[in-house]
Amino acid sequence: MTAERANGAATPSSGLLLTLDRGIQVLEQIARGRGRSTAKSLTADLRINLGTCYQLLRTLQSHGYVHRLPGGHYGLGPRVGFLVDHYGNSVAPPPELTEMLHEVHRALRETVVLTVRRGRDLPVVGVLEGTKPLRVGNVSVGYSGHPHARATAKVFLAFAESRTRDEFFDSKQFEQLTANTTTTWKGVLDDLEATRRRGYGLDREEFADGVVSVGSVILDEDGRPYGAFGVSFSAALDVESMVGDVVTAGERASRFMGYRDAYPPTP
Repeated sequence: MTAERANGAATPSSGLLLTLDRGIQVLEQIARGRGRSTAKSLTADLRINLGTCYQLLRTLQSHGYVHRLPGGHYGLGPRVGFLVDHYGNSVAPPPELTEMLHEVHRALRETVVLTVRRGRDLPVVGVLEGTKPLRVGNVSVGYSGHPHARATAKVFLAFAESRTRDEFFDSKQFEQLTANTTTTWKGVLDDLEATRRRGYGLDREEFADGVVSVGSVILDEDGRPYGAFGVSFSAALDVESMVGDVVTAGERASRFMGYRDAYPPTP
């Protein structure tokens, strides 16, 4: 392992533009630094030349993506807000699905999410926190990581074509988030098969310790997965008490999208 990779910096492969790749790394590191990053700290963290770092900073600053703060520190610039606004518009689901999400939230009073496919990702496009003490970390609008451990991703992929499944899991490498996380390709395939037979996705403390999640697929008029609803709750609660409302929301959303066959689909 090179020193560059060991410090979290990407090693560009064939087809990547090195300067752009480094500029993105700098921008992301500034975001993580929350106003504490300096040119020297960025150079050390990303293992790039100081002169190159200053050039990247000047370029990002000229376009409004980076703002120079007192003391030589750097923060995100106002242009980042432009990207955030347009990203939000591009992933916004139909308002009818958002209203269904609110209905599930009112019924269960737990953390509920709505995910919608965007290319090779299944990002969260809506989330409502539960009114109970339990909170699920790392789940916010735009989050699309760890599909092997999320109930919404599992149920989406369980009813998707094998080609779609392979696109989502092209690396066949699965991070272990908890002691219960499935980390093998065979384990993932077995889990998706069980999900098809069950009719809904299930995460038993695979994404976060102490948290269980249930997911229901949203199908389009052709029977292809469009997204999924999910609810997360304490592992101490009964799973069956959560399934009904989530599956009902998935069916209602699928009917709204034009799906007319049996729900959940026959395996």
